[in-house]
Amino acid sequence: MDLIDTAIEELALEGLEGSCLSNLWKLLEERQPPINNPLDQWTKPYIWKKLVECEHVQFYYLDYNGKKQDPPLAKKKALRLSLTSEFWIVTDDHIGYSQTFSYRVDVKPDIVKDAMSLEDAENRWGGDLIMVICQQLRQRILFGKSNSPVNDDITPIRYIMLELIGKTRWKGFHQSDFRSIYGLDPRSSFHHVKILNHHHMITKQV
Repeated sequence: MDLIDTAIEELALEGLEGSCLSNLWKLLEERQPPINNPLDQWTKPYIWKKLVECEHVQFYYLDYNGKKQDPPLAKKKALRLSLTSEFWIVTDDHIGYSQTFSYRVDVKPDIVKDAMSLEDAENRWGGDLIMVICQQLRQRILFGKSNSPVNDDITPIRYIMLELIGKTRWKGFHQSDFRSIYGLDPRSSFHHVKILNHHHMITKQV
């Protein structure tokens, strides 16, 4: 896998929350197995340029001082009731967990129009610039070659759970974290984990 594909995969595994630049460099440095390229003053601008050119990479500025957008609501009432907080995002275009979704401002058009360099972007937005991989590619990378769709068995909630597990990479995820960190009811998380395990989407270890 080449360096750009690796960077895109790391961003995809960050889910709908996305990643700032400094976190992307950290993810690449900690990649297992390690990448072959050093992350230096030449490599980082090259990665930036290729990510800007990629149609699957979205760039957002987190405008915490602007008007917060109302969180999107799932169309089905039953699904809305099953989502435990505003951070569990389900829309026509997005499925995932994100605490920053309502603060996003799309700045990719500005980056492309002004041909912004990595240094330009860092100076203008700093850590408030995040990159998010589009839903279709995130799903493809998460599921691998099977590219399983979100359906009756792999519901939006279970997909989000898979993204949260995928975000931990090889470290794994404690089932109790679905409640303590993400607010999911213990009985619900037990049921969803059981279904995911049945479909061989996850493995359980003691």
